[in-house]
Amino acid sequence: MYDAESKLLAFFPCSIAADKAKVPPHGELKITTCIPWPNFTYTPDFTPQGKKVQRHIWPEGENCPVGVAWLGLNLPGYGIHGTPRPESIGFTGSHGCFRLANWNAARLYAMCRSGTKVVIEP
Repeated sequence: MYDAESKLLAFFPCSIAADKAKVPPHGELKITTCIPWPNFTYTPDFTPQGKKVQRHIWPEGENCPVGVAWLGLNLPGYGIHGTPRPESIGFTGSHGCFRLANWNAARLYAMCRSGTKVVIEP
């Protein structure tokens, strides 16, 4: 993270999508939502024909799949969030979001607000 004078304020190791087609495009985005202690709604990708889609809502907390903070981006479905599995950072595996260790997600949450610029570089 940089300040207005391009001074580095913080650097957070992160992980991105395993599926290269779901990696966000390079360029400038903005944070649109900042949610501490979010819940997570999971909708299975596969629902048998004729069956109602079953959703599961994980409650907020350190073990929630999106961790302790959600910073939504102006690219629908994408965000920066924590993970209860810090050992997974540095490896691909999300569905397109940027995953941080919970302690870094909490720190980034404290530094950002809606409108904060996010630049994705190759």
